Amino acid sequence: MRPDESNDANAATFDRKIRRSEHAAIDFTTGLAMARVTFTANLQRHVSCPPVEATGRTVREVLEAALADNDRALGYVLDDQRALRKHMAIFLNGRQIRDRLHLSDAVGDDDQIYVMQALSGG
Repeated sequence: MRPDESNDANAATFDRKIRRSEHAAIDFTTGLAMARVTFTANLQRHVSCPPVEATGRTVREVLEAALADNDRALGYVLDDQRALRKHMAIFLNGRQIRDRLHLSDAVGDDDQIYVMQALSGG
């Protein structure tokens, strides 16, 4: 049931772009299910990037939507050509993405994306 138009607070709550159900977050402007993007605690020590849900058909689209208001985090994860920085790793549903340059790996409904710093050494 739609709230009374005269009640601005209720109307704003009803018209929010993102609504959550117990199973998925849906962007009602596009009808797409949203992927959950999680940044490791280690990464969050360097830049503020709380978990977020965002729409997109590729890892690039989801990341750019998730970090649209966070230029510092976007610049930490992606280089000036918008490729994944060498010190970063992205996992999609527990598997490392294949395309580090274009981030074209397909993202489906309710997928989980994990962004972390790549570790190396012995």
